[in-house]
Amino acid sequence: MSDAQSGADRGTAGYLHSRGHLDESNVPPARSLATAPRAPQVIQILERAEVPSQRSAISAALWSFEALCARWFLTRHPEQLPKRLNLGCGRCLAKGWTNADFATLRWSLVQRHPPSDWNMDATRRWRCDDNYFEAIHCEHVLEHFPYAVAVGVLRECLRTLKHEGILRVILPDLRRFLRYYDGTLTGPQFQKFGLGPVAISKLTQCDRHLSVWDGPMLCSVLQELGFSDVTEVSFMVTRMKEPCIDNPIREWESLYVEAVKRHK
Repeated sequence: MSDAQSGADRGTAGYLHSRGHLDESNVPPARSLATAPRAPQVIQILERAEVPSQRSAISAALWSFEALCARWFLTRHPEQLPKRLNLGCGRCLAKGWTNADFATLRWSLVQRHPPSDWNMDATRRWRCDDNYFEAIHCEHVLEHFPYAVAVGVLRECLRTLKHEGILRVILPDLRRFLRYYDGTLTGPQFQKFGLGPVAISKLTQCDRHLSVWDGPMLCSVLQELGFSDVTEVSFMVTRMKEPCIDNPIREWESLYVEAVKRHK
């Protein structure tokens, strides 16, 4: 990715300053996380953000009941499976990984998703021990949660990763869509939208998306949670020892960020 950059180079203050949340006089020349002002923190802003709704009252009630029923069948992580987690796997079952998703009745029977290795609800405390996984791959998952819930999922990633474990997060990249909107990015995948506003609508209003992300904001959140070496990377470029399982179908719209857990 040509515009890839280290999240550590931006820091919380650098991100907020670029969006007008910090006054120029409050930002020191060095924007490393160690010297950056911490208020308002990015996570605090996200946790106060309004939660969008794409469901009618009836649909929301049905989903709540469906999720409640599905939680009766949640299991602990099977110890015989790999300690590499493919979180929110959907139909993308990766060999050598524990493929995990929330198997509701609609997910299993109506949408006919293949069964995952581990039935789990990412929005609740995961049924596995601290310092458990060697690596976590989370691709196009967080955008389906409100910001506060997504931050909670990342906290669970930190809790369950081992020391030196790597988290890889892949999300639709707001910057790519804005570059298509302003005419600086072209490509067959974006051209199918025809108009810039249609592309923005796809990102923000379709596919049950409930949050929108860019690289600097995601990097700031991971840093504030306590991850180390938070860095934007590119498709199939990874520090993981395991084979990379990025989905090539999503490369055109995605941002890629890796972070390391450096404490127990």
